[in-house]
Amino acid sequence: MPQTAVILSHGPTVFNDLKVSQLPKILLPVGGRTLLEFQSALMASVGVKHVIVCVHSEDEGVGRIVERILGPYPFRSRCVVQKNPRGTGGTLKDLEQWIDDRFWLLSGDLFLFADLAEMLYHHRESGSCATAGVVPVEESGWEMERLEVGPDKGIRAIHRIHPAYDRRSRLRPVGIYLFERFVLDHVRPQGYFDVKEQLFEELHRGGFPTRAWEICGYSKNLWGLDKYFELQEDLLLNRGGLSGIEPWLAPVAVEGSAHVSSGATILDPVVLGKNSRIEEGAIVTGPTIIGGNCIIGKGAVVAECILFDGCSVGPSAHIRKCLLGDGAQVPEGGRMHDFIVLKDSHSGRQSAAPLPWSFYGSPSPGFQCAAKMRCALNHLNRKYLRRKRILDEVFSALVLLFSLPLMLVIAAAIKLDSPGKVLFRQKRCGFGGKEFTMLKFRSMVDEAEDLKRQLMDLNEVDGPMFKISRDPRTTRVGSFLRATNLDELPQFWNVLRGDMTLVGPRPLAWDEMRYNPQWRDTRLLVKPGLVGIWQVESHDKTSFADWVVLDTYYVHHCSMWLDVKIIFKACWVVLRTSFMGVFGMFARRGGHRAVSQEL
Repeated sequence: MPQTAVILSHGPTVFNDLKVSQLPKILLPVGGRTLLEFQSALMASVGVKHVIVCVHSEDEGVGRIVERILGPYPFRSRCVVQKNPRGTGGTLKDLEQWIDDRFWLLSGDLFLFADLAEMLYHHRESGSCATAGVVPVEESGWEMERLEVGPDKGIRAIHRIHPAYDRRSRLRPVGIYLFERFVLDHVRPQGYFDVKEQLFEELHRGGFPTRAWEICGYSKNLWGLDKYFELQEDLLLNRGGLSGIEPWLAPVAVEGSAHVSSGATILDPVVLGKNSRIEEGAIVTGPTIIGGNCIIGKGAVVAECILFDGCSVGPSAHIRKCLLGDGAQVPEGGRMHDFIVLKDSHSGRQSAAPLPWSFYGSPSPGFQCAAKMRCALNHLNRKYLRRKRILDEVFSALVLLFSLPLMLVIAAAIKLDSPGKVLFRQKRCGFGGKEFTMLKFRSMVDEAEDLKRQLMDLNEVDGPMFKISRDPRTTRVGSFLRATNLDELPQFWNVLRGDMTLVGPRPLAWDEMRYNPQWRDTRLLVKPGLVGIWQVESHDKTSFADWVVLDTYYVHHCSMWLDVKIIFKACWVVLRTSFMGVFGMFARRGGHRAVSQEL
């Protein structure tokens, strides 16, 4: 019987590219409780005696909240707050000292109400070292229709795949796993390591038995606001077989109570947080969850909403199917339908955005109407895009024009130095995932990609990056080109064509982004760049986790001013690294500097 369970969660909470809360998802209100309480009850039901909650957060106070919530449950608990995440596998390796011979792993976005005894029995009887809980992917025949489109966007045919012909698996991992402790021996002690993308692949390659177990019960992953609303409704309306979940949960110690005016109307199911106040003439209809210290003003109407702690709805305001973040306020007489209202904890400014399924227009006056994220605003800001494109065209054209004689010399040197093509070409992902051919001067031997597979054990960095000191694949001319960054010159052609931009996340291939799908989806919201924050912050010393943070920061804050700052900083970095690289190259008498995969 597994005695230990590990719950991994990221913070803050992001739904549909909106930062909804500073807290991680496990601490969000779910049916009047927190998601962590439901996960703890699930683990207690299968005899777990020790729960380890690991949260990736900058806020140390999150740990105290977790410990307070776990207090009433019949097991030992430990909360670990990590500021530098190493992926799911890397985090498990960090927690190895507290993990028993067999343990559960839960994702911090999973709500699950199911009997796990059969999964445990299947794991034990099959001799599996890693079992993943899975659920079937529900896709109707109509959803399997696909267009066959040519390069000119012309429709060649419309195909409807029959489920019997579809060779893809109809199962997906739901976010619960059962492991034997020795699988952690296959996780690198340093750097980024992912359970789904790397650990299962390592176990399969080593011939270790792994299994999938189809979960029978209610499950929902809180990937977006639609799933969050669906879960709230299912819990409050007792849908999906959730009517028997309450006995699982530990009793709640209520400190203070909600005050409901005698003239207010409450139509269940409604959950009221402590110290909340419903004033005269207000109407609250369920399913609705109102957090602690909230105020519903006189004559206000709140229908099918979720209000986090400290919210207020002004007198005579009407809101329906809305989510109000921590401390958000709806002004007197405000009218909102299918909107999310967020309040910045630092500036105090509020913004409102339509929920993904909204068919309604703008909120009533009094709100700053925001897009899903600052980056999305920039995409809608034609002035920014136009200026950025003009800068790309003018700058890249001038560089190509004035560097043409130099590029001819470089091309001749590459040809004379080693056999192979002058240019290195590779498919990379551009804006929206559209592939393009990225160009660089070849700095390695012609069979570099084949040799890479033989050198994988020497990789010195984590994540999708590949880097070894004095890479034997680098040619003599290539060492000079990389030391001076001249191998990047042909990419100005990619910028001029519009495949890339001067500033943005570096272009990667699909396989290089598979370790972190959320990072992948975020960085594909903008064009890839010739230079980005990761480069100017010295990628030779940056971990994959830092790379993710830096790329995400740029996408969320991209602006003309930020682009100009990165360009100027990049110029200084190029000059400094070029001098140091050339000096070091001659000092080592032809030694190779550390290089990454053809990035």
